[in-house]
Amino acid sequence: MFVKYVEETVLPLKEHFVRAWTNKYLHLGCRTTNIVVSAHAQLKIYLRSSVGDLASCWDEIDKMLKNQFGEIQGSFGKSITVMVHKYKKNKLFSELEGYVSKAALGFIDKEFERSRRFGFAKEDCGCVQMATFGLPCACILAEKRKKKLPILLDEIHPHWRRLSVIGQEVDAHFFRYGGMRRHSRMYQEGPLQDETLHQIQVA
Repeated sequence: MFVKYVEETVLPLKEHFVRAWTNKYLHLGCRTTNIVVSAHAQLKIYLRSSVGDLASCWDEIDKMLKNQFGEIQGSFGKSITVMVHKYKKNKLFSELEGYVSKAALGFIDKEFERSRRFGFAKEDCGCVQMATFGLPCACILAEKRKKKLPILLDEIHPHWRRLSVIGQEVDAHFFRYGGMRRHSRMYQEGPLQDETLHQIQVA
């Protein structure tokens, strides 16, 4: 029974989750649905109840998004202003601090330590970090260390260089008032006026 399940259900989708395949594609660290599951769990914490009226649920979602936005902005701020001592001493990172996220610097640092172990052979590297994260892999870092060259910003995927929220400024009252008015108007003009439309079920 198990073998049949694997053959019919798992193997046809192997390219989507087995690292032998996923390591060939740019995924920036997102290899599972954990991020979605975590976001859903966070939303349920804010809503507190599985049933609520549209207005109260809207307010809680608005609060959650604003808190998350603040956390993201705080993370960006740390990447710009907080300098890590060990990166200051290493010429390899001289062009990156303040322009690249702390997470990216950590990934590069781990790969740099790996490059010390095997030397400069490209076949020993596998270039997984370059393919999946868009960051310099061990063989590139080893070559730069040999030639005493820094990592350039152009060698970093734009995802890791995005340290601000790009786009038009969002009005603080948009979520709570503008959106509510729009949905209220849609309800009043719509063909269904059933009382049950005032309730939403959250799984």
